Amino acid sequence: MQIRRGWRLLLPCLAALSVGLLLASAAGAQTSIWTGTGDWFADTGNWAGGVPGAGFNVLIASGSVTLTNDSTMLGSFTMSSGTLTFSNLAAVVQAHTCSHLRIHQLLQEVHNVRGETNR
Repeated sequence: MQIRRGWRLLLPCLAALSVGLLLASAAGAQTSIWTGTGDWFADTGNWAGGVPGAGFNVLIASGSVTLTNDSTMLGSFTMSSGTLTFSNLAAVVQAHTCSHLRIHQLLQEVHNVRGETNR
C-alpha cells in the first residue's frame, strides 16, 4: 500500500514538471514575422525577427511570400493574412503546429491551376 500511495503522489508532480518544461521551451522560441513581398530565403529584410531557423515560430502577417525550398522544422507556422506560394514540389513548410490556414481555399486554387495546365 505504501508504494501505491507514493506513486499517486509522484505522478501529478511528474505531469506538472512535463507541462512546465513544454511551456518553457515554447516560450523561449524565437518568432519571425513576414510583412513584405518576395522570396522566403532571398528577401531577408521582410522578416521581423530574422529569417526563420529550426524551432522558430513563424507568422505570415501580411504580404506575399514565395517558398522555393523546404523550410527547416519550425516550432509553429501561422498565417493570419497574406499569401504563401510554393514555387515547386520541393517547397515544403515543416512545422510542429500550423494554424489559421485556409485549406479549402488553397485546395480550390490548386484545382483551378491544375485545370489550366497540360497535365
